[in-house]
This record gives sequence, C-alpha cells and structure tokens, in this order.
Amino acid sequence: MKFAYGAESFTMDRMCIACSVRSRPMKRAGAKGKVTFPAIRILLVDDSAAIRQTLASLLSSYTEFAIVHQSVNGVGAISKAGELQPDVILLDINLPDMNGLEVTRQIKSVAPSAEILLLSEHDLLPMVREGLRAGARGYLLKSDAPQELAIAIRQVHEKKQYVGLRFGQ
Repeated sequence: MKFAYGAESFTMDRMCIACSVRSRPMKRAGAKGKVTFPAIRILLVDDSAAIRQTLASLLSSYTEFAIVHQSVNGVGAISKAGELQPDVILLDINLPDMNGLEVTRQIKSVAPSAEILLLSEHDLLPMVREGLRAGARGYLLKSDAPQELAIAIRQVHEKKQYVGLRFGQ
C-alpha cells in the first residue's frame, strides 16, 4: 500500500497492517521511504531441542519476530528475561528444573513488561486458568502452534489474552 504525506510517499506492505502492529513506533528506512517496525523480541524457553527448533523455524518466516535467546530451563529463562527484557516469552509449562507456573511468577518480577505465552501439551482448562493466574497473558497448545503461534504472539504482545481456539478464543 502506498501512503502520501506532503511531498513524501511511504510504502507499507499488507503483512504489517494485518499483523496489528500499528501501535508500535514507525521508522522510515532507506531512500525509498519504506515504513518499518521494530521486531517483537522473543525469548524461547523449552527443554526439547526439537520443539525449540520447530518454533524457531515457524517464527523465522515472519520479519516482525526476532528470537533474542533460547533457554532450556527455568533458571536460565529467569536470568535471561531479567537481562534481555524481551517483549514476549514463549514458555514451556513443563521444564526439567522448575514448574512453568513458578517460572512465570519469577519472570514477572524481573521482567514485568514481558508478556508470557505458555506452551503446553495439556488441553486442560484448569491448567489454562492457573497459568493466567500466575501472570501469563496466554496459553497455547504445542500441537496448535503451526496454525496459531503468530496470532498468539501478536495478541499477547498487544496485552490481550490468548487462550487458543480449542478453548473458545
């Protein structure tokens, strides 16, 4: 799409509009005046290398997302969340060293502005409720990630709750 402002014109691709990132600050890039948005900075936490690789691959097709670090356990996640202050944290609810709900609580104390999207294999509504009470903004089943991950990240980044289509989102 082309926009004109006085003598200058700007180009914005449809993906930027569709991804609902209008509220983030815009910068003009390059001589052609294209509008760009800062990437949503993501901390990815899962003890499974295969899951981390799959999620990273899914996210790599979107220019609006940037994985700033990958952690394999709760202690590492808490430390990196405090250090890096990511926008969104994708957090496995079952980690080898700590319960994901406790990790959520501790991350909110060291990185209060980070939004947490819990990832789980369990489609139990009580677990969803407990995750949200712990401070997570969203809950997504790992099996639904290929279809819903990008939407879920955008929504929690905008401070909106996301619980996935299986739970009546």
